[in-house]
Amino acid sequence: MIIVGALCASAIAAGAGLWFGMRRKNAKASAGGAPPPPPPPPPPPALRVFGVALGDVCIQVGYDKEFAVASSWILRDDAIRGVLWLGTDKSTLLTTRDRRWWMARVESSVYRAADVPSTIELEGQVLHRTRRLPVNVESAGDESFVAEAAVLGEYEDRAGKVAVLLACPTYAAAFIGSALREDEVEVWSPDAAPKFGEGG
Repeated sequence: MIIVGALCASAIAAGAGLWFGMRRKNAKASAGGAPPPPPPPPPPPALRVFGVALGDVCIQVGYDKEFAVASSWILRDDAIRGVLWLGTDKSTLLTTRDRRWWMARVESSVYRAADVPSTIELEGQVLHRTRRLPVNVESAGDESFVAEAAVLGEYEDRAGKVAVLLACPTYAAAFIGSALREDEVEVWSPDAAPKFGEGG
């Protein structure tokens, strides 16, 4: 009986040693042996249309006006007809193949228009429609919404003011500003944009 008890005690001790050894090995593997997970893939590059992309800084040359693009509304039918680039401060740039309109977003009762009227009044200015274009809106950035059909209205007055009214079934917006020449607008990447008041 003494021999059997000794053999059992020896077997138990051996099993306990094996168990502690396996735990120690597993602990080392989990502490530093496993390779780190691979880094996530880089985000896709921002879509650049008519020389502008999300995150760029738009500058009105000679007026010390600038804004960072936080949202984009791409207006298209069979091709891209224009893009509204929106900043967080209501500043907006409309770009097309041949136009640069620097505008500000405005509050107006025409927000609730189902279509774009022939004449609108914004901030005391009466403007007449020069273009009406059915488009689809593809939005991205801070102020995005489900893509939907819309009607784009472009307006001008005799003094050179321009405006845009975008009427969607669930969303609408109005903008007013000035038409600029291409050399009156500069577009910079965020890390390269000049800082006003620096360097002379």
